[in-house]
Amino acid sequence: MKHALITYLNTLWSSWDVINSLRYGDAEIISDNQKLLQRIGILGDDINRQIALSEHMSEVLASGLEVLQTIYNNQLQMLNNRLAFLATWLGVLATAGLVPNTLATVFGIGKINDLIDWPLILTILIISTIVATYLMYIFFKRKKWLPPKIET
Repeated sequence: MKHALITYLNTLWSSWDVINSLRYGDAEIISDNQKLLQRIGILGDDINRQIALSEHMSEVLASGLEVLQTIYNNQLQMLNNRLAFLATWLGVLATAGLVPNTLATVFGIGKINDLIDWPLILTILIISTIVATYLMYIFFKRKKWLPPKIET
């Protein structure tokens, strides 16, 4: 659409140059017939109106494209916010899974397993998971990576 409008405007300006050349060109070549000169003047006025209309159409298209770009940027920002929210919560959940897995690996080593009984190991795993997950949540909250609660 933009390309067609630019081509149309170029054609109009070329036509305007031709009309002006016919109207105000070489006096020996151009007729001094008033009726013919008036018709050429009318053609020039028509081309001027077409040029003004095309330039107005160009402004309308430009504003429409700005609106579309604003809508697109808004939707892209909303998607980006959702993905950041998801990534933050996945970080909290990864902490909840990583800490007990690491501790279970440490406790699974031969000699340590013999020294500590299972209820204590289970208690350590549960408490460390809760504490690590809570600390990660607080960390994300202080960094303001978690959006505030929306009250309805």
